[in-house]
Amino acid sequence: MVNAADRYIQTGNYEKAEKMASNFIESRPQLADGYNLLGTINSARGELKKAKTEFEKGIGLKNPNIYAVK
Repeated sequence: MVNAADRYIQTGNYEKAEKMASNFIESRPQLADGYNLLGTINSARGELKKAKTEFEKGIGLKNPNIYAVK
């Protein structure tokens, strides 16, 4: 699901990517990947405050993405 969302982001299909990211978060809320995807989508759209919020949610998890930096 994450890889498919990444492909949608790369092709500029942010609506489908956002739906996939949201579905991922619903099924695996303890993982940072979905929040990272939403942050990336919002950043690509120029919605930087929303992007920051999503990235911070991912960082705040007990099992954060190993690539995230506080």
